Amino acid sequence: MSLLAVESHNNITRSTSNVFAFVSSPSNWAGLHPGSKKIIGEGVTGSAAVGTRFVEVIDDDNGNVFDASWMIIRSINDELFQFQFPSDFARGPFQEIVITYNVTPEADGSMAFTRRMASWIRPGIDAEKLISFSKNDMHNQYMANVKAKVERR
Repeated sequence: MSLLAVESHNNITRSTSNVFAFVSSPSNWAGLHPGSKKIIGEGVTGSAAVGTRFVEVIDDDNGNVFDASWMIIRSINDELFQFQFPSDFARGPFQEIVITYNVTPEADGSMAFTRRMASWIRPGIDAEKLISFSKNDMHNQYMANVKAKVERR
């Protein structure tokens, strides 16, 4: 099984609690990532609890619109938020996807926000065909949109 990993960083000039509250609320995500169109589920309008499952409607810009079913797997208040596209939901080329958000205070008062996406590819799938999925452009655009949205609050 192959692994594709993408990591993006930025600094946000807001408190750790403001940044964490925003990024741990899935209802805030729709429209920020280029492919994310809508979030559906209960318990997603505030900081989502571990075990919460929700659906993200994704448009991959290639005419494919699909539902990605996610589950919150770890949350450490004001520090770490992690969610997974679990194998019991997985379809298509990915066996599993785990996205981790880290929020770390910086000496200047800003917050370092890191997003890491690890995608495990099903055996027999040609990873080269999925290489565009791991390009940082769309992930960096998401990070820039989060920064802009949080700093406007």
